[in-house]
Amino acid sequence: MEAATSNYQLYPQRFLVALAVFCGNFNNAIIWSTYASVTPSTSEHYGVDEWSINELVLYFDVCFFPLCGLALWVLDTKGVRPSILTGVWFTVGGAFLRWAAKFSSSPMQYVIAGTIMAALVNPFTLDSPTKAAAVWFGETERLTANTVMSLATFLGSALVLFVAPMIVQENPDNVDDLNWATFLVMLLLAIPSLFIQNEPPTPPTKDAHEIPIPFWEGVKKLACNSQYILLFWIAGLSMGCFEVYITLISDSIVPYGYTESDAGTLGLISILSGIAASLALARTLDHWKVHRAAIKILPFFTVLGSLGFYFCALHTDRRIFLYISASIIGLGCFPVLPIALEVGSECARPVAEGTSGGILETSIQFCAIFILLICDWLRDVDGKLGNALVWFAVVFSIVAFLTVFVEGDEGTLEERQRLLEEDEETP
Repeated sequence: MEAATSNYQLYPQRFLVALAVFCGNFNNAIIWSTYASVTPSTSEHYGVDEWSINELVLYFDVCFFPLCGLALWVLDTKGVRPSILTGVWFTVGGAFLRWAAKFSSSPMQYVIAGTIMAALVNPFTLDSPTKAAAVWFGETERLTANTVMSLATFLGSALVLFVAPMIVQENPDNVDDLNWATFLVMLLLAIPSLFIQNEPPTPPTKDAHEIPIPFWEGVKKLACNSQYILLFWIAGLSMGCFEVYITLISDSIVPYGYTESDAGTLGLISILSGIAASLALARTLDHWKVHRAAIKILPFFTVLGSLGFYFCALHTDRRIFLYISASIIGLGCFPVLPIALEVGSECARPVAEGTSGGILETSIQFCAIFILLICDWLRDVDGKLGNALVWFAVVFSIVAFLTVFVEGDEGTLEERQRLLEEDEETP
């Protein structure tokens, strides 16, 4: 046991909780982006067009919403353990259905059913990092913990983007092997969820000791919080656009002469550069507490990267610059999510962390649906997505514009203190 203060304690078990949440989000990413870098081969294997494979991501986003409210309620009233157990094991069940499709005469129906099963319980794990960080971790490590648990979503994508082309090898018959491999990995990663505790014996910080307001009252407060609404759109548009960028990575470059392996490499570069930037920023911001300054700067890198990606994706002789552009997209986009979750939790108090973080995660699914549908509408008759790459740059530019209205760190902290004092004086 480690002493945080004379009254609050940090427990080693917090790392097991973080691992379980990390693995749950890692599994979400695997099943979400399984076919992103091998879309042409997958569509041939199941006898459907490429948009039908892209639609699996659309199903995943749409089916996020039916149980989202229930997931937030479970997280904030029952705790992290039941939420993680629900999300993790139903997701594994979805992966099993995808593999079992090989034994069916209508395999695509099994693939869709497995996708929907995983998507319905996705909010149970996706909304957990902010709550777990607040309940288990200290003040100076909370953003780092939140960052690690949240970025598992994209680290899982990085793994499958890189490995899928190696398994499939542009042979449609190997897609069943890909499904089997992903199921086994996800089953193994589900094991840590069986051993986590709901909450520590004593809270790690004063904030964790405070009792949050009731769920629906918290939702109403968030709807009237202008800074939180701004973060809703910043996080939603930025990360929703990144999700679609990863989903369409092979569709975006293969028609212009690149390969599925190139698509996997580009996705991997974007994700790994973003993870590296996020972890470096997390430790810095935990110390300096300048979260809002960072969130104002990062989107401009994403705009630069998306423009570079457009001008290079259409020409195979610009491969090195395409890789650089992909890395800049990740660097500018990834850190936005954990920072937005932390800032959203702070400016939303006394609303529960699960509610504030969960609604921000919901914004990503909502925006991803809209952005993906626009991308398909912009698709050329020959299937090329050059116009969609321009659309990515437009969305990232909108995000950069919105960050101008984010309040400075000092002003927001002072406002939060004033509101807390008013709440204490209210009978």
